[in-house]
Amino acid sequence: MFVQSIDKIAGLTLSENEPMKKHTAFGVGGIADYYAEVDSLYTLNALIQQAQENRIPYKVIGLGCNLLVSD
Repeated sequence: MFVQSIDKIAGLTLSENEPMKKHTAFGVGGIADYYAEVDSLYTLNALIQQAQENRIPYKVIGLGCNLLVSD
């Protein structure tokens, strides 16, 4: 349901079961159910709205520096 609801959002790249070690400076981290990259604040706002409506927990991260993701 969540994937279909965000499928129409322009400027969004979504991955499922994404290893977070690919996105942290330390190269560590477990698997995220969903991982999204956006190209604008408008896209970010639309994605957050859909996540909230579908009760999907989310974190907004930057470039992954000083970020530890548990395994």
